Amino acid sequence: MIRKAKAVWRGTGRDGSGGLSTDSGVLAETPYSFKTRFDSEKGTNPEELIAAAHAGCFTMALAFRLQRAGYTPTELSTEAAVTLEQDDAGFRISRSALTLRGVQGRRPSLYDLVDRMKEITAPTLVMTGDEDWPCLEPALLMKRTIKSAALVVMPNTGHTLNLEEPAAFNAHLDRFFQAVDAGGWPIRDPRAMSGDILGR
Repeated sequence: MIRKAKAVWRGTGRDGSGGLSTDSGVLAETPYSFKTRFDSEKGTNPEELIAAAHAGCFTMALAFRLQRAGYTPTELSTEAAVTLEQDDAGFRISRSALTLRGVQGRRPSLYDLVDRMKEITAPTLVMTGDEDWPCLEPALLMKRTIKSAALVVMPNTGHTLNLEEPAAFNAHLDRFFQAVDAGGWPIRDPRAMSGDILGR
């Protein structure tokens, strides 16, 4: 499968302008320019289109996953926030954060899944912010219940860890992946659940 799009630019980088077109016709010489990208002039920009592609691909894939699990969501609404940053080499997309709505009402309560969570042995990292009050107790529940789980509580952080503290969030994930790849992610010693703090 090959999908095509075409960009045409006229003039200099700052003062010129261009048009974007797709084979489907959804975009047909849709204007874009320096001002639509870095200011508020009407038109589109590459980052907006990348955000639309990321949100669209994720949401459709999720619908298929939910279907296989026996769920039919009435609506899934995903917002992608793409960040464009300048560095020494020019501009780069540093992250794309997804926010999903529309599935929470259909999913079972976490507290109804305790028996199933006890069966999990796959490496698991639970992350929450210490100001994300609705998620603190569920995070502790998962830590207590999943024998292969580690818990990270990030200070002075709310629900959107990856947006509020992206560097720290990514560092925790990086250490997690490295430990798993190295075979160093342990199953919890059952003595840790003992009433004796020393596990004896």
